[in-house]
Amino acid sequence: MPAPSPAPGLASARRPVRPPRQEPPVRRKPALACDRRAWLSALGRALKDEYDALAAPVSARPAALVRQLEALD
Repeated sequence: MPAPSPAPGLASARRPVRPPRQEPPVRRKPALACDRRAWLSALGRALKDEYDALAAPVSARPAALVRQLEALD
């Protein structure tokens, strides 16, 4: 009797495995000073707006509720 042929999955497992192909490193253009200044300025404005929104005073009713909740702890 002839020997049974190996299952297709086993035959493919015997092939050598190649390492993944590596992509060349990405070369970035140096950031221009004017682009960087505009980006930092926009970031500063956004952060200032968020800070100012947090620093706004809380009305009396929510402040009283916060004090009550803190007293429960």
